[in-house]
Amino acid sequence: MTRMIAKAIPSSHVTGLELANWPYKQSQFLKRLMGIKNVEYVQKDFFAHDYRNADAVVMFLNGRIAELLGEKLYTELKAGGVVITNEFELRGQWPAPEHITLYTPFKGNLFVYRR
Repeated sequence: MTRMIAKAIPSSHVTGLELANWPYKQSQFLKRLMGIKNVEYVQKDFFAHDYRNADAVVMFLNGRIAELLGEKLYTELKAGGVVITNEFELRGQWPAPEHITLYTPFKGNLFVYRR
């Protein structure tokens, strides 16, 4: 997903966080193979990252982890920041999200939150 965002918005700087070694190395390899310059990958836990400078965060996580990270994002993300989740809604202080249904090979749901 990070590579797709980086290609779609060449003026952006995209950071992908991945703790597991194999997906991290795979992401680094695919970045080089595709020649994408505006994406970087950091091998780091989501909860250890500082999100204060992020304009947008896209989470492709399971429901419980997304909910916990959502709490952290609510306190750290600057005003106007956007959070996009797949399939799972955030709880807590977040306002009601914009719901987008995707029809790719399978039906999917995105929830867009604005801080």
